[in-house]
Amino acid sequence: MTKILIATTNEGKFREIKSFLGDLPIEFVSLEDLKNKYKEPIEDQPTLEGNAILKAKYYAEKTGLISLADDGGLFIDALKGWPGVKSARIACSNTKRNKLILEKLKNKDWKKRTAQFKLALALFDPLTKDLHLTYGETAGHILEKPIDSNNGFGYDPIFFVDEKKKAYVEMSVVEKNSCSHRGKALNRMKELLRKQLAP
Repeated sequence: MTKILIATTNEGKFREIKSFLGDLPIEFVSLEDLKNKYKEPIEDQPTLEGNAILKAKYYAEKTGLISLADDGGLFIDALKGWPGVKSARIACSNTKRNKLILEKLKNKDWKKRTAQFKLALALFDPLTKDLHLTYGETAGHILEKPIDSNNGFGYDPIFFVDEKKKAYVEMSVVEKNSCSHRGKALNRMKELLRKQLAP
């Protein structure tokens, strides 16, 4: 059976990806499952694609495993696309990141709170050097205050999906995967994997 490393330290993200791809004949492993612990690479690329490729190649070359990595970002129109590629690095915790964004959008009305969640997903095989990239994007608005929930992670409590008329944090994993930026990119990656695994 093919083994693929889902190269993320985020437990919520790992569960989401594994749940989405779980029906493929692939054994998915996390960084936690590995005997060796690796220092995270510095994500210094100016684009989501660049960072996803950097992480997939880094972990694939360190472990010898086919590696799947992503980089996503929240692009807020009123803030000229900020935080964008720096979304995971604007503060030291999810709560602080959400708070900072809400402060910057204070007093902006609903029409001016539009945003897009974008994601690039990279799959790299260290043996063949094959690289596959897929993308996903979801349009929405930034809520005025976070929704309290044990569900979701990251910006899920403040991102309202226009198409579903609810926030990411209010959705089940299955519902979120059906409309999320990650779900869209994973859907495309799943098709690629299916073709590769077809006898």
